[in-house]
Amino acid sequence: MEIVKTQSSVQQKVTQTRIHTSTPAFDQVLAQKIKTNTFSSPQQHSTTTLIEVGTITKQTPTVSELLLAHDELKTTAWQILADSRNQNKAYTTIQPGTTIFFDKKTGALSWAGGKNAQATSASTRSVNSIAKEANTPIQLGKINSSTPTVSHLLHNDPRFHEQTWTILNQPVNAGKAFHKMAPGSEVMLHPATMEISWSRPKQTTPVDQPVVAHTTKEALSNDTRTPPFTATDLSEAVQPYMGKSYKEVNCYELLVNGLKQLDIPYNGSNGLYSRLTRMALDRGLPANAYLNGEGIVEVAGATVFFKNYTDLDNWKQDSIRLVREITPLLNSGQILSFSTQTRGHTGIISRQENEWTFINSGRLDNAIDRNALSKGVGEELLDNEIQNWFKLAHTRGETLKVTLGELSQEKLRTIADVGKLTDNRI
Repeated sequence: MEIVKTQSSVQQKVTQTRIHTSTPAFDQVLAQKIKTNTFSSPQQHSTTTLIEVGTITKQTPTVSELLLAHDELKTTAWQILADSRNQNKAYTTIQPGTTIFFDKKTGALSWAGGKNAQATSASTRSVNSIAKEANTPIQLGKINSSTPTVSHLLHNDPRFHEQTWTILNQPVNAGKAFHKMAPGSEVMLHPATMEISWSRPKQTTPVDQPVVAHTTKEALSNDTRTPPFTATDLSEAVQPYMGKSYKEVNCYELLVNGLKQLDIPYNGSNGLYSRLTRMALDRGLPANAYLNGEGIVEVAGATVFFKNYTDLDNWKQDSIRLVREITPLLNSGQILSFSTQTRGHTGIISRQENEWTFINSGRLDNAIDRNALSKGVGEELLDNEIQNWFKLAHTRGETLKVTLGELSQEKLRTIADVGKLTDNRI
């Protein structure tokens, strides 16, 4: 944990706004769930617990769309469809004009009415063919500059908008290297298990293109030019500086060096430094007021989470609650900053196996490497580092502001050509 003076912090509202694109219709997905032609009638259920979900029409041709549009059932739509009582029903035989019902007591879906409601087209299909289709993944879209993360794709899709973080937090998706997905990767969701998978894009790099060498710590010098190193996000971009002493690289300098590794201009008339100092002066603040993690997020990124803690009497519980709140939002390469009235610190979110970590330069109280420097660039356990800052603010009787942000492709394009920046992938 490092402590450095900061003269200002940027308060931003929590936002998880994502860029949206269109995805395929879902009527085929429901067909994939069919294993037998089971017709269900609402007369089989208690009328006292029956909810009318809606009517199948051209505008709402599937049961899932009706569930997602229902105020009471939209947050549990996928759990309802995945329930064993509903998995094997003949959704493809449902005709326009059919009314769909949900039994609150049993959790079963049923329907009645509609033209040719009991059509048997599904029953004529082979069991093997239907079972095979039930395992067919849903194509969510491709990773690109408009949809740079899996969460963008899920959040954009009206079928999964409310379930984005539930899906990403499924055990089957834990620990997946979403942040290493290359642009052009096709992302898929397996409806039976809610597992996210992806296919790698075809390589289009010319054969004679020169190979970029990776820089080792020994080869890194004090040269101000960007070392020949490739990285997919900030957590990888700062790897060449691991083990440097705090005198060589402080916490803010570590962040700046990582940005430079990603070819994001910091110096120069249009660089981040000029923008940060101009922003401070325009707001009547000292020129260095925004030379911190919060400033970088405001100028070149987007706030994922922000919270201001004014009462830290129960600081231990508050720290535990914060970890629980931000864990579903974490991605490798994000910028996490702490700020009190007199002190501040910033670092980069990373991951080691199944644990979230914090790469920073400072006093390494919670280093994962037992041989790490006592004060310098290293990687610490995120939960423990968060608890340290809550304890510090409580001990000093100060408020604590916590800001989690990530780089924004749109903002960075106004600074330089960042076409090769892959961004965080979740």
